[in-house]
Amino acid sequence: MERTFRQIQIMHLTFVAAWFCLLFLFKFISPMNNSLPTYFPALLGLVSITDIAIGSMRRARYLSDAADILHTEPENRTGLAKWRIANILSFAFAQTVSLFGFLLKLLGWNWNIAGIFFGVGLALLLWWTPRRIQAMPGSVR
Repeated sequence: MERTFRQIQIMHLTFVAAWFCLLFLFKFISPMNNSLPTYFPALLGLVSITDIAIGSMRRARYLSDAADILHTEPENRTGLAKWRIANILSFAFAQTVSLFGFLLKLLGWNWNIAGIFFGVGLALLLWWTPRRIQAMPGSVR
């Protein structure tokens, strides 16, 4: 379990570093000046809300399954795989929200709009930090 936990921690740090790289790219990329419909950010916001809901549900389900298995047998491969899947999926779903912010900024929207997506993406990455199964309270599963 300890080796798997370290691997997931490194992967989590990589996702957080990728978030900062997305921001850094704007030093080299200039945003386009497209005339997109004004409802486009709202559509991406709706997709982001759906993305967060699906990510939360999948994470909770896989973590619950993993906790049930790992409480009785801490080195069970199936339990570790489910725990790993729960974390990787939640990182990917969180990063997707940040990518929507990147897209909005790239398409020429101002930081007031794109920054919300970036902020929510980072908040999710930090909130969905990998935790050991033994340390998780029942409400987190």
